[in-house]
Amino acid sequence: MKISKTVGYHLRNTQQAVSRMYNSYATQNNISISMAYVLLLLNRIDGKPSTQIGPDLGMEASSITRLMKTMEDKKLIVKKQDKYDGRQVNVFLTALGEKKKSKAKETIKGFNDILKKQISKEELNSFLCTLEKINQLAEENYSNS
Repeated sequence: MKISKTVGYHLRNTQQAVSRMYNSYATQNNISISMAYVLLLLNRIDGKPSTQIGPDLGMEASSITRLMKTMEDKKLIVKKQDKYDGRQVNVFLTALGEKKKSKAKETIKGFNDILKKQISKEELNSFLCTLEKINQLAEENYSNS
């Protein structure tokens, strides 16, 4: 079997190409694509429990912990203890984090606009549905053993 004939090969290549493009924009703003995804989940008023961020992004706890520490060091986020449940820590954007979030949104919107000019709405919807099915099948057939 030729690797170039597998679905995984094409998914990986496409994901890497999009990541390289997004990372080139992100590094211009002194952040990573992973940081941009976190920024897009948060806002300055309504905090998000720190334990929810990893699952929302499909990231492991150890990876998200390192990422959040880096983002705190860069003054993009701030963690605050929940006022109702002292065991819970909520994460909020800082003013700088909000600015970086706006840049990330612009970049994503720009790429989506390019896609919409080149790919019909029907093709894009079909593609997204197919990706969801592939993701679901991969999750159903994944084994930790």
